[in-house]
Amino acid sequence: MKASSALALCAPMTMAQTHPASIAPDIESGSTYIASNLGNGVNPDFKGGTLKIDTVNTISQDFTVEDYSTNTIDVNGNSVTMSGAFTGVGGLTLADNSGNGGGITLTSASNSLTGTITVDSGTSLAVADSGTLASVTDIIDNGTFDISGTSGGSTIVTLSGSGNVVL
Repeated sequence: MKASSALALCAPMTMAQTHPASIAPDIESGSTYIASNLGNGVNPDFKGGTLKIDTVNTISQDFTVEDYSTNTIDVNGNSVTMSGAFTGVGGLTLADNSGNGGGITLTSASNSLTGTITVDSGTSLAVADSGTLASVTDIIDNGTFDISGTSGGSTIVTLSGSGNVVL
């Protein structure tokens, strides 16, 4: 019995990661991190993994995006406002693996991400209020890119893809 109990305690972790609320998680390659487990006062770091949006409506954390081609936010059929800043040199893909649609609204004027943002089919990226993506190298829009909610217009470097644009 004791050997069995010890084995149960040593079982491998699942792919959906959680961290104590005071430690900023690394969203690492090959892993999925559940958004509601982010905690307050932490600034996560994308290192090739996936942030899966669950029932969260607003996410206020700042995110660093490292140079990994697999950095992904899976909106999972949800719509979420992200009010924190996205910084770093990496790219980011917005996807909806549930197939139910959903998207992200960015509201931070402090975004300084310089990588490419890819918006997959069935997913939307909106920029609202004072939000900006002026430093993003390229936006590849295969879903919906919406800048109609900005308070002063929006500047982007390059826009490509087969998706819709809402002005």
